[in-house]
Amino acid sequence: MRLKHPGVRTDQYGMSSVHVADVRRDDFVAAPIPAAQVLGGDPRARSCDLHASRTGGVSMNLWDCTAGRFRWHFAGDELIQVLEGEVHVTDSGGTVHTLRAGDTAHFASGSSTTWEIPDYLKKLAVHRSPATLPDRLLSKAMRLASRA
Repeated sequence: MRLKHPGVRTDQYGMSSVHVADVRRDDFVAAPIPAAQVLGGDPRARSCDLHASRTGGVSMNLWDCTAGRFRWHFAGDELIQVLEGEVHVTDSGGTVHTLRAGDTAHFASGSSTTWEIPDYLKKLAVHRSPATLPDRLLSKAMRLASRA
């Protein structure tokens, strides 16, 4: 790996292999929750993209939302850390998980939940999109080639 800046490593394409983001940013844009998913209140969601991988398989963003209750389906894996506020997440089995500032959670691809935000929530989220069949085959071929 080449050094682009002192202390920052880059890959063979000159892309940084370390991405640093400031979670104190406030340049959010509206990210409305579809009305059909809203179960109560008037939740107002916003998002701020922080990073996306070259392949688009991994992304990181900030998300915040005002009070409300809504259903949410995860098309890909999502890891979160709650930065501010509180949320009560009900999983498909009916178990309620309360997450507060400092808590982390993983939502598996394909899972569905109900979110209830009493006042306000701000989270850091890392998303991993499901790999397509060509992506999985290429990854396997690269692993096999590296063993040769």
